Amino acid sequence: MAKKTSETRKRRRKGVPMSVTALCMVAALLFGGVAGYLTGRMSSGASDLRRQLTQAKTSIAELQSALYLITEDSQYEEGAAAFSAAGNDNNELLAMPGDSGAADWGGSDAAATPEPVAVVEYDGGSIMSDAVLEQYDLLVSSYLQQGYERSESPAEALTEIMHSLAAEAILLQKAEELDCYTISSQDEADIALLAQEEYDEMVNTHLDTVNEEGLSSEALLQKAQAELLAEEGVSLESITAEIRESWWEEKLYAMMTAGVAVSEEELRAQYDEQVAAQKALYEEFPDEYEFDMAVSDQVLYHLEGYRAVKQIFLPLEEDDAARCDEILAEMASGGDQTALTKELDALYAPLEAVAQQALSALDAGADFDQLIAEYGQDVGMTEEPTASRGYYVSANSTSWEQAFLDAAMAIDHVGGTSPIVRTSEGVHILQWFGEATPGAVPYEQVRDELEQTMLEELRADAYDQQLADWLEEANVRFYPERIQ
Repeated sequence: MAKKTSETRKRRRKGVPMSVTALCMVAALLFGGVAGYLTGRMSSGASDLRRQLTQAKTSIAELQSALYLITEDSQYEEGAAAFSAAGNDNNELLAMPGDSGAADWGGSDAAATPEPVAVVEYDGGSIMSDAVLEQYDLLVSSYLQQGYERSESPAEALTEIMHSLAAEAILLQKAEELDCYTISSQDEADIALLAQEEYDEMVNTHLDTVNEEGLSSEALLQKAQAELLAEEGVSLESITAEIRESWWEEKLYAMMTAGVAVSEEELRAQYDEQVAAQKALYEEFPDEYEFDMAVSDQVLYHLEGYRAVKQIFLPLEEDDAARCDEILAEMASGGDQTALTKELDALYAPLEAVAQQALSALDAGADFDQLIAEYGQDVGMTEEPTASRGYYVSANSTSWEQAFLDAAMAIDHVGGTSPIVRTSEGVHILQWFGEATPGAVPYEQVRDELEQTMLEELRADAYDQQLADWLEEANVRFYPERIQ
């Protein structure tokens, strides 16, 4: 199981208030992960597992990108113009209080710019209406840029923003009281370490896009660093400054959760509970096991009859894939088999020529993972956990086309490979990568990760409870009717 390398919570990016971050993360789950997952689950296609994973990851990545973009006025205007050009001028979420889309907030002249008034009050401070409306604009811009339809009314969105800003204000107040803004020498060392880790990760990711023959490793690294700075404005110094600016959040979180602990008895009970739950779920719905093996770090029960496969995948172009489906349908309905087969072969021929090069390299002793990197175009083979774990399939899997399954299950030994396989998506070369021992994963193998997960959950609960207590103590009052 993959070990987490840090207990540090994921930090918000500079320029994105906590209120908007929270709302956008909810939207990411609703519109990205959940939609991508459920859409893939309901698909009638037989080879959708990889597609649904990619869809979910892409949707979440797109909305995360919005967190960086929505702070730029010019980008907001471009997104709004594009949204309007697409015929979306009447989206209810865009209606401001006083417009017909938010009549329950009371009428006002939409063209007027009223003086800011306190819409949230608490002991020691208040939040003004202009601050709430500013965050509302940022939230709307994220919808505009990503093309998502609203999931709530303007009144609901504004209420959520008011509560988020109140929570942020109380946290800022407590951080000052608890001296979280003071940066010690140990803090500086921790910040430097975290900044270097983040920067190295971003540079390594950018290296994948730097392809220039004749350059040394050092020259390629410098080129990636220069492009990262030019294209995204990111340097080690900028990341360090960003982390330092929000370090008070890390210190406050650490203070609020310092007393959280989990006993061995609690760990063992959690392990037993999860094993029993997974066993029941996977045995009734084996596709849930396949999906979890493709996305989860905590699979504690393995089904019998499964093997892990990796693949070198070469996809058909979209139009070619559609034509292949048409040809197969025509062949099934009695069309000219000879002519249709010839056309089908012609569509696959370019991909099979490339795949044959990979097979020849395999026969010559090349490493399968190296050939995936050189030839493969499956994102699942480059992202964890499937990059290390592979896809888990059985003879009865329903997430893959039959040709794929037949080839995967026909490989006669671990490490063996298949010939070139055609599916409706393209061509594949498969490797039997390994298999898991059926039954429960031994407690000792998962204890540390289980402890880390439980601690993170308990810390989050403790943090939420402490924040709720502080909000109650601060006597927070909300006045949404004052927003004009």
